[in-house]
Amino acid sequence: MGFSCDLSRAFSFLYHARFPNGLVEHELDHVLVGHWNGTPSPDPGEVRDWRWVASDVLTPLLLTDRQLFTPWFVLAYTELVARDAAPPPFLART
Repeated sequence: MGFSCDLSRAFSFLYHARFPNGLVEHELDHVLVGHWNGTPSPDPGEVRDWRWVASDVLTPLLLTDRQLFTPWFVLAYTELVARDAAPPPFLART
């Protein structure tokens, strides 16, 4: 996203997902949390679109439009909220 900040380990989790196109993801994901204040400048070759999303907007979207998000993001964000570690606003790909 074109910036650096200190990160701390929040947790790790293992997940498995099958997609209609036959793709299977089986991953050990590590979730890190950091705080930064500024305007991202992502590499256009790596990031097509992004926006800031406040937690009070993102949480209801996960309940009503879960298909907008990857399975790992839903799991990671839900756990961050449960641990009261989700930083508002939360950065999410649109």
